[in-house]
Amino acid sequence: MSSSLSSIQFGIDEKAARVVQKHPRLTAMLPAEVDELVTGFLGAKALAAAVSDLPVESVDLTDEVDASLRAGEVPDAAELVDRYATAKRKADELRAVRAELAALPVRFVSDIVRMINEEVRVMPDVLAEELDELLDRAAEVVAQLDGIDSAEAAVDAEKAAEWRQLKTLAAEYADLRQAQVALARLENPLNLTPGSVGLALIMFGGIERVVPDLARRLTSQVRNAITGEAITALPFPLFDLGSPLHLLAVARSRAVLEPHVVHPSEIAERLAAVHAAAELPGVQPTRTSSDQLGGEHEAVQVLSRRARNATIATPKVSQPWG
Repeated sequence: MSSSLSSIQFGIDEKAARVVQKHPRLTAMLPAEVDELVTGFLGAKALAAAVSDLPVESVDLTDEVDASLRAGEVPDAAELVDRYATAKRKADELRAVRAELAALPVRFVSDIVRMINEEVRVMPDVLAEELDELLDRAAEVVAQLDGIDSAEAAVDAEKAAEWRQLKTLAAEYADLRQAQVALARLENPLNLTPGSVGLALIMFGGIERVVPDLARRLTSQVRNAITGEAITALPFPLFDLGSPLHLLAVARSRAVLEPHVVHPSEIAERLAAVHAAAELPGVQPTRTSSDQLGGEHEAVQVLSRRARNATIATPKVSQPWG
């Protein structure tokens, strides 16, 4: 898909088109026909501008006849009418062509918006496939970084190259998640604010097992006495999508976290359940037993321990969509 999509200024109500235009990953998913429509739009816009620059010939009969009559000359009536009628007809036709061509770019944009709206429906499915493929690639790198949770440790273990690969994959992962969130907010912006429960649920199918009291932790009002920032005790940097630590945690506990790409409507029941559990007075979060998760409980403990240790030594990474 050509980057020429950026040459179009979509209207405020054309939200899906503006979201896709902003994210190259999503733009690349559009069919070739959209690129053809963009080319047509650019041509129509140039043609309309060229026709608009053509001069409109005008004939001022009053001044011309007045001057002739003062000089004792009487213009030929037939010739005068023919010349005036021809000039007026050409002027009217030029104005009509201008109006017709001015509407042509708008029609191209309408067709582009319609096609984008159709494609947006299936884009989450494409992102889901891309996420699985990316995590498969990350698993190979993470396996080589077994027990390593920082760039310093990677250098000490002579695995700096692997850590650089992880950072590259983390940037790709963040880009994919940003595109996912942007699409999801088209459907439900209210429940997908930065750092929200809904945001966590659309990214992970098993986050409640890792953080049973998710809503309480994400709405914690406890603040750091020095910095004043809210303290949210999470087992890994959940919303720091571009951080290698986030990708490390996801890859190491993929079976528990169940990273996915879903529509907001698919997490409605989970969202209600998480908030309902947080509102029950006197109810402590249920601990996930190893019997319930098979061997996954140990993985969650390792995930929590590694993330806590890594977070202490790692500066905060801002959210990609803050």
